[in-house]
Order: sequence, then structure tokens, then C-alpha cells
Amino acid sequence: NKMEVKIIPCLNDNYSYLIFNKDQKIACVIDPSEARPVIEAVNKLDLDLKYILNTHHHLLPILFHIYHI
Repeated sequence: NKMEVKIIPCLNDNYSYLIFNKDQKIACVIDPSEARPVIEAVNKLDLDLKYILNTHHHLLPILFHIYHI
């Protein structure tokens, strides 16, 4: 049950981090500043996004949660 990390470029100068377990197909995203690249990565890896963690306060992650999860 090894955890892996995928760095996801977002916007022009940000990154989100997808932490996942391929065997269990579960994932957590950290600081999702843009929905599309995160959703594409989750779908490509055939994962079930279970958790969202925000390390700082911005409007975009809040909108991501409301409209895309």
C-alpha cells in the first residue's frame, strides 16, 4: 500500500498535489487552485478523490469544492 504523489501544474504559476494509493484507488488533493487539471489527473489515474486539503485561504479552492466535487 504505497502512497504516490503527482505534482499538477495549475494556473500560470501554481501547483496542486495529488496524493494517492493506486491499489486502493483513493486520492487526496492539496491546494486545488484550478479544477480541470486536477479532475483530468484523477480520471486518468482512475482514482476516487476522497479528500481535499487547503493549506491557505483563497477563493478558487472554495469554488472548486462547490462546483466540481
